Amino acid sequence: EVALPLLIAMLCVLAVFVPSFFMVGAAKAMFLPLSLAVGFSMIASYLLSSTLVPILAVWVLKGHERVPDGQPKAEGRFVRFQKRYAGVAQRVVRVRWLDQVSEAELVYYVDGKRFVQAFEMRWYLAAELRHLLARAGFRVREMYGDFARGPLVDGCPELIVVAERSATAVSPST
Repeated sequence: EVALPLLIAMLCVLAVFVPSFFMVGAAKAMFLPLSLAVGFSMIASYLLSSTLVPILAVWVLKGHERVPDGQPKAEGRFVRFQKRYAGVAQRVVRVRWLDQVSEAELVYYVDGKRFVQAFEMRWYLAAELRHLLARAGFRVREMYGDFARGPLVDGCPELIVVAERSATAVSPST
């Protein structure tokens, strides 16, 4: 029932790479290997999705038949796998493996003089940001969850901090 849509989708993707067979020179040398790699991988993906994957799905999901009322349900391999996977996924989500990093500029004024500091920026938790600002000599006055000064709660789209230089901080020199 899904074989025809999969075949049509694969043919549409492969059609994009057909012009690379008619290229000449350096363009052909660069794009032909890419076209062949994508083409063979799409064909292999189509064959596996219509032959091996359904067989493996039946094999893995085997043992999920309905049990008559009153009888204990036997826990199959797939259910045990799901429970182990859920436990691992929950532990991994709690750990920060990758930081969301982008470049930004901090523009600030000290005694009327403008300072611009370029830096890499990443997502911070509120407690982390409060600690880092304190170490840099700033006192956090207010924290908001968005630019409309909404409350800071879990899952806020932004983390807006209003901070001021503490009296003991040293002025930047540039």
